[in-house]
Amino acid sequence: MIKPGGKFIKIYLAYTLDDEIANTSHELVKKANKNRTPGASGAKDMFDDIFPGRETESFYCDLPFTRESRHGRMCACRGTLASMDEKSFEKWSKNHLKFLDSCPENFTIKHKLYISSFTVEK
Repeated sequence: MIKPGGKFIKIYLAYTLDDEIANTSHELVKKANKNRTPGASGAKDMFDDIFPGRETESFYCDLPFTRESRHGRMCACRGTLASMDEKSFEKWSKNHLKFLDSCPENFTIKHKLYISSFTVEK
């Protein structure tokens, strides 16, 4: 329960497709999983008024990755490990790791961060 005057915060973070590494990773997921659902719906959820008085801000930021951490991040996406069968995932993983071998060991990925806050009245 949130007490009157308490805060409820929602945060959503998404990589942007104008980032070359993010876009290539994204395209590999699309190729391997035709049934995936895009993440844009998560950003739309940030504008749901679950309590009155929503305040929403967004900004861009560059998040640091290594090849290994980027692969782990992509494995955690709903379009990969959560929705692929084992054979499809293994094939995607092999292709993604091959792509990442062509990337620098350390790099950044552009993301958009949304923060919505609500003050609970009752």
